Amino acid sequence: MEDTHVWMIDANAKNRREVGQDLDARQGEPQYSNDGRWIYFTAQERGEVHLYRVPALGGKPEAVVKERGSVGSFSVHGDLLAYTMSTPSDQAELFLKSGDAPAKQLTDLNHDALAGKTVETVEAFTFISNDNKWTVEAFLTYPADFRADRKYPLIVNIHGGPHGQQGPAFNFKNQVYASLGWASIMINYRGSTGYGQLFTDAIFADQNGNEAMDVLYGVNAALRRYPWIDQNRLGIEGTSYGGQLSA
Repeated sequence: MEDTHVWMIDANAKNRREVGQDLDARQGEPQYSNDGRWIYFTAQERGEVHLYRVPALGGKPEAVVKERGSVGSFSVHGDLLAYTMSTPSDQAELFLKSGDAPAKQLTDLNHDALAGKTVETVEAFTFISNDNKWTVEAFLTYPADFRADRKYPLIVNIHGGPHGQQGPAFNFKNQVYASLGWASIMINYRGSTGYGQLFTDAIFADQNGNEAMDVLYGVNAALRRYPWIDQNRLGIEGTSYGGQLSA
């Protein structure tokens, strides 16, 4: 269950050292800047994926792209950074960033598919776990044409892994549900990545135990906070680990 961190090692297989130790997050595959001064890598944080860099000679990591959503692939050349990013309003598109200037979006691949359609709001909230040990985060997608004086069914969408995460980035399935008038909720139960090593470890030797309670407590918290959810119309689904947890 160890979160992957970025390490360096000399070409002679000596002097192995961790360069991502100051960031308590699951880190992605690193890339050098072409001048060799920086190491770039992604990090999962609270349902999102951000892009960081750290000095190759050692130092503190600094955020390069930390907008709401999830960074995917990236490439660094000189002062230019190209990367893909999925935002709350769209699936992954290509962005280009030059130095400290704001990033420019280069593609709009889903323009025709999304034309005339609304992308519904994704709202984050937290709650305390059943054993009072953890603050757990959930993400609620609103139904289309929302009115607070109406009642809407809710679908619980559980992620797999269990060492994975869900967040505010565009979720095709949840947006389809929203268009049909259904709300959906995603809960980053203990064992999820993006909340530090201790949170990831908290599922150890407890399959279908307290992490399942996190899901149930998340649903209860949603019912309390959003009175427009119809507690008599609740559904549940999941993929991989989320499938067996649904069962």
